[in-house]
Amino acid sequence: MQLTHQLAEKAAEVEKLKASIQASEQSKQLTVIEATTRVEKDRDRLKADLELAEAQKTLGEKALQEKYE
Repeated sequence: MQLTHQLAEKAAEVEKLKASIQASEQSKQLTVIEATTRVEKDRDRLKADLELAEAQKTLGEKALQEKYE
């Protein structure tokens, strides 16, 4: 009877540890997703800023060309 009780306790402990590991893995995945999302947003913002700067430069060049032609 005592052996059965010990086995049940060990099984419960194993299940608790499995649940803890799963929760930890989910937390890690969420952290990676959040970090990736932040980096992607920064990248997209920087890309848009660069495209805007390039467009402004092109317009400025065209304006100068038209002014001195």
